[in-house]
Amino acid sequence: MWQRKRGFLAVVAGALILLFALTRLLGSMNTASPSSPATSSVPSPNVLTSTTGTGVQAARVLGSGAGLASPQEAVELPGGNVAVVDTGNARLVLLNSKGKLLKAIRTGKQRLRQPYAVATDGTSIYLLDAERGSIERYDIAGHFQAELAHDPILSRARGMSLGPGGSLYVASPGSNSVVVLDSSGKVLRRLAGTVGVGAATFNQPSDVYVAPNGSIYVLDNNNFEVKEMSQSGNPIAHWPAPPSTTLDSAHVLALPKGRLLVSDPTGSLLLYKRPGATAVRLTLRTPGQATGKQSPLGLSLTSAGQVLVTDTDGNRVLVVSIPRA
Repeated sequence: MWQRKRGFLAVVAGALILLFALTRLLGSMNTASPSSPATSSVPSPNVLTSTTGTGVQAARVLGSGAGLASPQEAVELPGGNVAVVDTGNARLVLLNSKGKLLKAIRTGKQRLRQPYAVATDGTSIYLLDAERGSIERYDIAGHFQAELAHDPILSRARGMSLGPGGSLYVASPGSNSVVVLDSSGKVLRRLAGTVGVGAATFNQPSDVYVAPNGSIYVLDNNNFEVKEMSQSGNPIAHWPAPPSTTLDSAHVLALPKGRLLVSDPTGSLLLYKRPGATAVRLTLRTPGQATGKQSPLGLSLTSAGQVLVTDTDGNRVLVVSIPRA
């Protein structure tokens, strides 16, 4: 009798073991995804390495007496005036060539809420209001002309650049893409809307610059990279970028002769001579002042080939010459 019970128990135990093994096997088959790449095949972001350069000294300091608060970007206007996105004060500010306040604009179609980016084609000023998800156009004297776009896809957007034919390129972390609009504000397409790590994906893009040759440079914030893309969105090259947030993002600017300039919000500029090259770290200096706390963000070229660097912690705009070597 006892031997029969032992045999019966052994059969039951064997059946339970077999059932458990089958359950584990079926579970692994259900959770596996044949289309998903293995973790080891996903490329990692570049690691930023840099050497210390000679640094750059600001030739001029603009806006020190204009009451700026956390400015994000600045662009040169015809005649040497400068338009500054005064984000902390929710206004667009016009300075003269000496940095003195000419005009402060708080209302376009509606009262400005979070102006974050500015661009110009020499005849108009384009302003991105991130909180309203809108792009407005002003004349060079700062008079409101029109609201070109008001779209949820632009909500909490960050960088903006003019492209071929008056098109507008907007870095939109919320939609994880670069939004391309025509000159009238109509959305034409989106570049790289897929979250991920790799040449053809973004993860919170927070700045964009379109070079004269049409190449698109994107600050891919959470992937710590700058990506160069063609007009069709095909990847061309990439560079490591410093850590930053989408609120105070590093910015990118393509310079002549294939060089790339990236702002590091911790207090310096990074100069790359070619893709994959080690960055040269340039410390910012201000005449007659200790270095102090500064946070360079926005970058734009002037007609004289200098760079306007928006210092959001210093509440000013620095005019600097980038070394050619």
